[in-house]
Amino acid sequence: MIFFLRPPALIAALAAVACAAPSSHPDDAFLPLDVPDAASDAPAGPEDASEPQDDGGPEAEAPDCPDPAAPPAVGAVIVCEIMYAPRAVPDEAGEWVEVCNTTGCPVDVAGWTLAGGEGESVVIAPGGSLVLPVEGRRVLGRSADVASNGGVPVDFAYGDAIAFESASDRVALIASGVLIDEVVFGEEEGFDRAFGTTLSLAPDFMTHVLNDSFGGWCATDQNAPLPGGDFGTPGQENQTCCQKCG
Repeated sequence: MIFFLRPPALIAALAAVACAAPSSHPDDAFLPLDVPDAASDAPAGPEDASEPQDDGGPEAEAPDCPDPAAPPAVGAVIVCEIMYAPRAVPDEAGEWVEVCNTTGCPVDVAGWTLAGGEGESVVIAPGGSLVLPVEGRRVLGRSADVASNGGVPVDFAYGDAIAFESASDRVALIASGVLIDEVVFGEEEGFDRAFGTTLSLAPDFMTHVLNDSFGGWCATDQNAPLPGGDFGTPGQENQTCCQKCG
């Protein structure tokens, strides 16, 4: 015999079945069977915040820098710009030298010796610190007073310890008794005549070997004015100028 239930009776029957088998999870009727919990069973991937990741940052790529107390390598710092004959200000205020770090590590030149011709020399920042950052530069000059030295930002002032001659002279860096770099310059050595402007080493010649020759040096042009009226690029990248190359 077949019974046909009217809608109210059908609803009552389904309700009775549900009550006869209560669920431990009120929402089980809406979940598929055998589905793993995504939060607990998913494998941890590279983006899992609980696991530290190597992001390849500066620490991962840091070069193997030498012990700061170790003697520096020859050519680690070089002479890269020379103002030997200022015009806008007197020599005793306006002469200066820029030195450049050629390495991938900071270099502290405090305690090094800056030497000129005729036995002149001075210890750089004695008892202090004068760090050249990676590929950085510092200016060593006779005066640090920008009001009187032509507006040049001098990092270490050496006063009258060294004075340059325009015809021919020398500037050298010495550390722990080792000659790190030396440039013999002047008109008699084939360098450009540089009155009121600096002798600038071209960027492609930034080594202690290439800066020995006048070929990589030239007088800074009028595109690099200093506040006092002379020309140079202290603290900045040198001009790409090489008038006697080739």
